[in-house]
Amino acid sequence: MATFVAWCAGAAMASATLAVALAAPVPSDARAVAAVFPPWWTVERAYAAASDAGHVLGPGMWRNVLVLRPSEDLASRLSAMGAWIVVDADMLGCSPQEAGT
Repeated sequence: MATFVAWCAGAAMASATLAVALAAPVPSDARAVAAVFPPWWTVERAYAAASDAGHVLGPGMWRNVLVLRPSEDLASRLSAMGAWIVVDADMLGCSPQEAGT
């Protein structure tokens, strides 16, 4: 029962994060953007799709999230490559670390 409750709490938290992310456009001054790909995609497939759309900086918090350098029309290119959402990486806690931190 405790596992089920924990799973439900996690699902609720993920849903709330997704709702906020979908409502918030990527700001033009974002240092990095996070692209969320379908969770059933392999890491390799998500990386290949993201690489075709822009410059990948690294992985996000989850295996289906990749962090990219912002560029013009990146969100539309990522969407065309299969990304579900594209948000400011800071919003998902996925911002790349500065060197030396």
